[in-house]
Amino acid sequence: MNAICLREKGLFRGYSGGSGFRTGSGADRKALVGTGAPVSDARSRAMKAGKPYQYSMGRVVSMRGYVDGFVLAVPKKKIRSYRRLAQKAGRIWRKHGALEYIEAVGNDLSPKWAGIKFPKTVRARPNETVVFSYIVFKNRKHRDMVNGKVMKDPFMKDAPEKDEPMPFDMKRMVYGGFRVIVEA
Repeated sequence: MNAICLREKGLFRGYSGGSGFRTGSGADRKALVGTGAPVSDARSRAMKAGKPYQYSMGRVVSMRGYVDGFVLAVPKKKIRSYRRLAQKAGRIWRKHGALEYIEAVGNDLSPKWAGIKFPKTVRARPNETVVFSYIVFKNRKHRDMVNGKVMKDPFMKDAPEKDEPMPFDMKRMVYGGFRVIVEA
């Protein structure tokens, strides 16, 4: 059966050509959602609720709309310590509603084409590497709510690591909140 026949029978789950990803637009697509509801119905529900949406692999997915991003220098000898701390922090943020929590250690930090390189942004020393981190939220209001709960969490107040020095220099950390404009 080809895609046109499947579409007519309401069984079409994707789009031929391209990556299988389409952002929600004016075209009325009749693909099925993972739950069995037509995409047009799911799209209508998302639009009525005022939620951004997108098509991914033949299903409607709510777009995540806000990201907190961090760049910091961590001494290479303290990466294990930092990783343990980040794993605990990730569990706390996810527990309170963050959609994703990612911590990534630098691997290719001096590409020739880059104007300003990550190590320079955080004044990394030769014995340090750069960690790039981000936390994903539904929107800024959701971010503020999650971060408020995280700051009140007993782990943040009574953590055994609380009295130990951080495994990085917080004064050289770069941080910002970002509104998502493209998700592919």
